[in-house]
Amino acid sequence: MRDVANDANINQTISPMKPSPLHKCLLTLTAIAGACYLPLHAEDHENEASLKAQAKVSKADAAKSALAVVPNGKIKSSWIENEDGKILWSFAVVTPGSRKITEVGVNALTGKVVSTGLEDPSAKNAIAAGKEEMWGGEENQPSQSDLLKQAKVSKRDAAKSALARFPGSKVRSSQLKLWHGKLRWSFDLSTPKSPDITQVAVDALTGEVVWTEVETPEDIRAEKAKKAAWAKKKQAWNQKKKAEMAGLLPQAKVSKAAATKTALAAVPNGTLKEDAELEKENGKLVWSFDITKPGTSTITEIMVDAVTGAIVSNEKETVMDQKKEAAADKKEKGW
Repeated sequence: MRDVANDANINQTISPMKPSPLHKCLLTLTAIAGACYLPLHAEDHENEASLKAQAKVSKADAAKSALAVVPNGKIKSSWIENEDGKILWSFAVVTPGSRKITEVGVNALTGKVVSTGLEDPSAKNAIAAGKEEMWGGEENQPSQSDLLKQAKVSKRDAAKSALARFPGSKVRSSQLKLWHGKLRWSFDLSTPKSPDITQVAVDALTGEVVWTEVETPEDIRAEKAKKAAWAKKKQAWNQKKKAEMAGLLPQAKVSKAAATKTALAAVPNGTLKEDAELEKENGKLVWSFDITKPGTSTITEIMVDAVTGAIVSNEKETVMDQKKEAAADKKEKGW
């Protein structure tokens, strides 16, 4: 949980040191304001106390490491958390004359800076505006060719920025992707004599390094296991839905192809977001479609009666609607 009250004392006793690499960021208005935060529930206090009891590095020492990577920085808030199995001291750091905030994660067991993230509350990624829920997931990315048309920074220039942050490293892999609605070049870097992999994200519109994270072999193995478990759950869900559709298909008098034609005719210049689903909706057997249009984040959901071929529902879903639906789907699927 964030601890704002004691951070002023930390800044009085610590002077900025020479920069070195680190971690990630998802910053809240709490961090921006640096003074207002939500009250803690009893369970939050208990969790925080448990994490502090396990920490081998004090917050003051972790703060020194955090400020070392943000020259002239000042800590606005701090908290301890469990991030993917790692106990981290996290700090929101600001610098004079800038609204940008750097979130620094320091391993509470080793004292090593493991992640940094840069957030500019006043800037918006024009490419990503309104697209987070459409394009934010690993499984729902646009094609590389579509993203390349929107990138203003080449892979070569982005790689230079990444390597400048970590001298002596080499690029192992790269990808252009939307992450939480922001267009980024993502690089995996390796360094001679080190088994660790450093992940670096570079803003594809500005060329600025906005996120770094150091992953040990143990972290990589844990991440692979997590992805494998997720893939297994997804496969089981898809098999379940396939079986359900197979059971409903004999009842349909309208083919998927015919229903698709009807749905797309109702949304000029529309494109199917994903394959159609045959389902029961309010007692009716329907073909359900999600259709997107260029230049808008709104999705049109069309339902075509699988018996008569008539459109029985035509609704537009805003980004907020999509977010709520995605959350409900996630809960239902158990992902």
